[in-house]
Amino acid sequence: MPFAIFRSYVSASAAVVVATFAGCAMTEPPISKKQFSEHVVTLLAGKDSAVVEAGKLTDFPWKTLCFERDDSLLLKFDRDGETSVLPLPYEDFFVDEAHVANSLEDSCVTPSDRILIKKKYPGYQAPIEFQNAAQGG
Repeated sequence: MPFAIFRSYVSASAAVVVATFAGCAMTEPPISKKQFSEHVVTLLAGKDSAVVEAGKLTDFPWKTLCFERDDSLLLKFDRDGETSVLPLPYEDFFVDEAHVANSLEDSCVTPSDRILIKKKYPGYQAPIEFQNAAQGG
């Protein structure tokens, strides 16, 4: 367990250093992974997929939301010049690689953009995929 704590500390420290040198302020996300998961389940309303305005993914305001694939799916919320990053495990949430149609990898959306929330395996809870709904869905 001490190694896991040290690894998290090093990871968080590295993120702060990168953010500082990149010229943007990093802040903690105003939502937890659990709260986000529960919110997405509510948006699905018992269905296997739903097209929603991206702004409905959270109860807090943001200007842009960027999706990045890393060791986990990173949701990067730009909130008036401050960036909040919410890491999500791939077992629960993912976006396809950029070459796949409608992928949101390395893409940013605004609150009014429509996205597709879709269970990878209909009838199961996870994983849930986010896609661009502009071209289909």
